[in-house]
Amino acid sequence: MGEPAMKHPLILWLDRVAGVADRGNGGDDPAFIPAHRLEPLAGKYLEGSEAWTVAYSQTLLKGMRMVGEASRLDRLLCEHGLHPVWTRGALYGASLYGDCGVRPATDLDVYLSGEELPAAEALLAEQGYRLFSHRYPRWYYRRYHLQFPLRHAENGLLIDLHWAADHPLSGKRLPLADIGCRSRVRSADLGSWHEPAPEDHLLLACAHIAKESSIWLWDDSVDPSLTGDAPGRFLSWLDLLLLLYRDHADLDWPQIEERAMAWGVLKEVRIVLGRVRALAPQSPCLSGIAWPAFVPPFHVASTSGGGIAPEQPGHHSRLGVRTSRVREWIHSLGRGDHSLIQTAGQIARITEAAAATALCLGYHQARRVIS
Repeated sequence: MGEPAMKHPLILWLDRVAGVADRGNGGDDPAFIPAHRLEPLAGKYLEGSEAWTVAYSQTLLKGMRMVGEASRLDRLLCEHGLHPVWTRGALYGASLYGDCGVRPATDLDVYLSGEELPAAEALLAEQGYRLFSHRYPRWYYRRYHLQFPLRHAENGLLIDLHWAADHPLSGKRLPLADIGCRSRVRSADLGSWHEPAPEDHLLLACAHIAKESSIWLWDDSVDPSLTGDAPGRFLSWLDLLLLLYRDHADLDWPQIEERAMAWGVLKEVRIVLGRVRALAPQSPCLSGIAWPAFVPPFHVASTSGGGIAPEQPGHHSRLGVRTSRVREWIHSLGRGDHSLIQTAGQIARITEAAAATALCLGYHQARRVIS
C-alpha cells in the first residue's frame, strides 16, 4: 500500500466547519463565517450568501494591489542592502492559498532587524508611507509597540513595519537579522518577495499564533483556533496548516527543534503543532512531528469532556499596548513562566505604558479642543 493521499487543507477547512456545526458550536450559524473573516474563502468554495461572492471580488482586487506593492518595495529595500521578510495577509493568499482573493488582509507585514529599521523607515517615507495615527508620536511606537503602522498618503495602503516579533520581557529571542539573511525569494503571478526560510517561517508562524492566542493555548477545555483576543483567529491556524502542507518535504525537524530552543519558543511550538493536529489528524504533512505532547505546569484541565468552547468576545485594538497583554501577563503567573525580576519588569512596563498612553491621548484630545 502506498502513502495515503494528502487531503488539501482547504478541504479540511470545509470539514472543520461541518464538524463544528455537528457539535453545536455555531458552525452552521452564518455568523461563524464573518466572525473569522472567512467570507472571501466561503465566497469561492461555498454556495451561500451573495455577500460572500462580493467579499471575494473585493479581496481579490485589494490583494492584487498589495502583492504588487510588496514586490515593488521588496526590490527597493533589497537594492539598498536590507533584508526584508514578508508574511501573512495577501502574500499568504498568493503563495499558500493560490489565490489572494480568498485570504483577507488589512495590511502588509514586513520584518527587519532593529539595526535596519531606520534605513527601512526612511525608504518607505520616501515612497509616501507615514505613521497613520496622530494620537501617538513616533517615540511611543518605538518604545512600546512592536511595529510602526504606516499608511500611504495617496493610495491608503497600510504597512506594519516590524522590528521585533515579541516584547523583550517575554523571554523570546527571535533573531530577525539571521532570519532576514536566510530568507528566500517567493514568486507568484503578481510578483516576488522575500519570505523566511522554511524552518524560520514555521517557527515565526507558531510564535505568532502563540502570542495572539496564548491565553487559550494553555487551556485544553477550549479550542484556541476558535477563540482569541481578535476575530479571525481560525484563519491563522489555517495559514499554519497550509504552510505545513506546502513546505513539509523541505523541513529539517532537528533544526527546527534546535532553533526553537535557542529562540525560547520550544514550549509554544510544541503546543501549537499539537493543537494543529486537530485540524488535520490524518494529514501526512504532520507525520514528521515526533515530539511528545507538552503538558505545561499548572495547565487547566479539561472540564468540558473535550468539547469546544464557544467563541469568546474579541478585545482587539490598535493601541500601543493591547489590553490582552495585561491578561496574558496575569495568566502567565499561574504557569510559573516568569522569574521575580521578569514579573517586576512586566509590572513596571505595563504601568509606564499605561501612563504614556494616557498622556498621548490627553495631549491629542487637548489639541482637538484647542483647534
